[in-house]
Amino acid sequence: MRARLHPADATLVAVICCFSVGLFAAWAAHGFSWSSGRAHRAAAPVHRKAAAPRPRVVAPRRTIRHVHASPHLTLYAARGATWVSVRAGTRSGRTLYEGLLSPQQRISVPGRQFVVRSQGAGNLEAVLGTHRVDLAPYELRDVLITPSGVRLLAGNPPAPIVAS
Repeated sequence: MRARLHPADATLVAVICCFSVGLFAAWAAHGFSWSSGRAHRAAAPVHRKAAAPRPRVVAPRRTIRHVHASPHLTLYAARGATWVSVRAGTRSGRTLYEGLLSPQQRISVPGRQFVVRSQGAGNLEAVLGTHRVDLAPYELRDVLITPSGVRLLAGNPPAPIVAS
């Protein structure tokens, strides 16, 4: 007596046959070799005329320019209220700020040179760009502040001395 195949066994046999045929087709497509196509092509001799090696082109290094930010004057009323007048460049220049700085208030004005007059300058901290500027000796006088330093402007009367 002969054993009968179950439908599940017949399906398994059909799947195995299809897989085998697909595997054989893939092997044939690769030239009956499982190595990559690149290795197979590299093995074939190539006859070329020897050429001089090409010079390697290298992009020039880009230099990074450090652009210095335009200096700006920062005034900070660190120790108490201070009255300040800031003008651009000259005494008659455009008024950038004029008024009372309350304690702990900070202002910043852009530019390269300023004419500043202050009252209560001992309470004030001033920075031009990255340089500290001491305005305490110049109470109620016009001073020119530039990146090269502080200069008292001519024609300023000395601060009045009040007798007690």
